[in-house]
Amino acid sequence: MKSKLLIGCNSCENELKKKSGYFLGVNGDYHLMFPVRTSYAKEDLGQLFIDHYTCPFCNEKLEITPNMMKWITSFMDKTFHVQVKEGLIEFSNGEISFSVPVGKEIDSVQEYLASLGVILLNACDYLPSHKEISLVQMATKEYDHSKWLVRVESGKAIEPFVDTYNIWFDGI
Repeated sequence: MKSKLLIGCNSCENELKKKSGYFLGVNGDYHLMFPVRTSYAKEDLGQLFIDHYTCPFCNEKLEITPNMMKWITSFMDKTFHVQVKEGLIEFSNGEISFSVPVGKEIDSVQEYLASLGVILLNACDYLPSHKEISLVQMATKEYDHSKWLVRVESGKAIEPFVDTYNIWFDGI
C-alpha cells in the first residue's frame, strides 16, 4: 500500500449522508454513494502546497500552511495513520487506535493511555512521540479542523486505515 493524504470537507460529506445515505460494501462496511475526499500521493504534495485545496463541491478553500505540510510529509512514512477530524486527532496502526483532543497537551502517549486505563508494553516502539503529536496539534491551530478532514494513510502501517469515528459517532 502506498502512503497518501486525504482531504475532505465535513459539511459536504454530512450533506451527502443526509441526502443519499450509505450502501453496504462487500466486507460489511458502510460507504457513501460516491467519494467526497480527495487523495494525494506523496509526489503530489508539492503542488498541493502551492495551489492549496479547494473542495470540488462547495468551492471552500483550505490553505495548506508550512506547519501542515511539515506534519503531513513527516507522517507519510510512519508506522501509523493520522486523522484530524472535528476536534480529534486519531492515531492508528491496525493493532491500536486512540484519539487525542486537538487542544490536549500530552507529555507521553503511554502515560495518556494509562490514564484512560490502557496499559501497553513497549508503546514507544510503535506509537507517536510527544514531539510528533505536538507537531500535529500545532498545525491544527492554523485551520478550522471542525470543517475539514485531513488524514495521512501510511503505507508502512500494519493494516489499512479504518475510520472509527464513523463507527462510533455517526450512529451507523
